[in-house]
Amino acid sequence: MTIHFYPDFRFEPSSHVLFNFYAKDIDDAYRFIKDNNISIVKEIERIGDFAYFTFQDSDGNVLI
Repeated sequence: MTIHFYPDFRFEPSSHVLFNFYAKDIDDAYRFIKDNNISIVKEIERIGDFAYFTFQDSDGNVLI
């Protein structure tokens, strides 16, 4: 049983990106996520020297 300070609290996963992680090698990071069966929301997007992809954590929150 989980006890919260706020009895009316209901967890709702965020469909908006909450925060992002820095990765020196985007392809290696992407492979790690895929190899660990983590849900990819959006494939790698490359914009010049910048690249990112979105995925979901185990609670369903979207992260970059």
